[in-house]
Amino acid sequence: MADSAVAVISFGRVAPGIGVRDIQAAQDFYGRMLGFRKVFENGDPVGFMVMKKDRAEVHLSQKPDHKASTVNVMHMFVSDVTALYAICEAEGVRIIKGLADTAYGQRAFVFADPDGNRIDVGERRSCPYLPPKGRPRAALTRITRLALGGSRSAALGRTRPTSRRSERLELIHTRSLVEVPPDDLT
Repeated sequence: MADSAVAVISFGRVAPGIGVRDIQAAQDFYGRMLGFRKVFENGDPVGFMVMKKDRAEVHLSQKPDHKASTVNVMHMFVSDVTALYAICEAEGVRIIKGLADTAYGQRAFVFADPDGNRIDVGERRSCPYLPPKGRPRAALTRITRLALGGSRSAALGRTRPTSRRSERLELIHTRSLVEVPPDDLT
């Protein structure tokens, strides 16, 4: 029941919440290094801050005993990953994984902020699993068949025929998981 009900709800952007030991130092890093600007803060002293650049947001939360994760806490798509990599190198930012082309169609690298939070940065090159511009429905069929094999019904996990309405809801739900607007990938 919940699957079909949530399938018709559109979701907007999702912003990562990142823990930092010193929120002012984090503001300086994200502002100076990445060009983010503070658009909101809360608390006295400040314990929460929203920083924004273009369509990207980072939500910073002060946590004096913060310990960095061993996994990436944020993934950002940028329009020129090579230029950002060069900036990070020139400024002495700790690079976790060097700039490389990936098997999943991105050119990417991973760096750590001053609190050790791992940030994955990528630029879309080409990927057979993401819909091309202007062809989301055809790409969905190709994606589901590539991922699970067989017909669209098999790819959607059906073993018996279903009504047209439930098929449409499943299709909407599946599309919402794989379709990424091209503007989000630059």
